[in-house]
Amino acid sequence: MDIDPPYGGCAIDTQLERRLDRLAREKERIARDYARSAAQGTRMSFRRESDKYMRPYFLIIDFPKRSIHAKIVHRAQHTTVASVGTNSRDLKAFLPDKTDLAACRFTGELLARRAKEADCYAVAFNGSRVEGRLAVVIDSLVDCGISVYRMDREILLSREPGKNSSFSSR
Repeated sequence: MDIDPPYGGCAIDTQLERRLDRLAREKERIARDYARSAAQGTRMSFRRESDKYMRPYFLIIDFPKRSIHAKIVHRAQHTTVASVGTNSRDLKAFLPDKTDLAACRFTGELLARRAKEADCYAVAFNGSRVEGRLAVVIDSLVDCGISVYRMDREILLSREPGKNSSFSSR
């Protein structure tokens, strides 16, 4: 006489077998995709893989309709080093307009001060055009002693003494 196990037959065993089969198929797929990408030469280069450790601080600037948000994040540790927003309580009462050029300059200066407190003196920035309010924020960062690098062109954004334009590539 056969006695069924207390867990109701072999339903749990079949579920476990299905999960193990699914994991084995996933492992085979990952190995196959990795081999295919290595054969095609589409793997990331060493420079791209190590860039987040060589230049860990990254500048993020956002311009919503009625405010300015800027922060510096550590790409390898996924932490925010310094953050400034014109919508915060301490800046709302201080700034008459939260989106004009004076607010952009003040945001850059305050972000630079907070970044220096956290021992961050160079940041990378990924942007195609540096003009307008963005240029004012980055300009004030550079004036306060923070080096700003563009990621796409591997250049340092700096000031040229005799020009009226904000930035030039060195």
